[in-house]
Amino acid sequence: MLGLTGIFLFPGLVPDFVGPVMVPATSAADRRAADLSEAADPSAGLMMFAALLGVVLWVMARRAVRIWRTAVLLALLGVPPVYFAMSSQGFPGIRFIVLATATMVGAAVAVTAWAARPTPAGISDA
Repeated sequence: MLGLTGIFLFPGLVPDFVGPVMVPATSAADRRAADLSEAADPSAGLMMFAALLGVVLWVMARRAVRIWRTAVLLALLGVPPVYFAMSSQGFPGIRFIVLATATMVGAAVAVTAWAARPTPAGISDA
């Protein structure tokens, strides 16, 4: 992630990713274009999205000691992956990814908050 940030901040310092594997007669402009396309690879964004989503899934999977705190934590941690997915443009299927992410986070918050409701008298959870 830090390397991609450096490439974003200093575009003139993109390393020669593809030079060793290209044909020796390739021009410097062609190598530079190939290096820039490698630096803009969307897999880094997908890995960041997966990491953000993994944090939300971890909060969902852990045992909730204070249920309302978990619901608020889910709501707060659910915003970055949804916003990150919404900021992507031109990625195939991004609308469905945004919808699925927002639905998952919303359902997690709703279920967690619903679990905090008191049980009516005479009904046990066991």
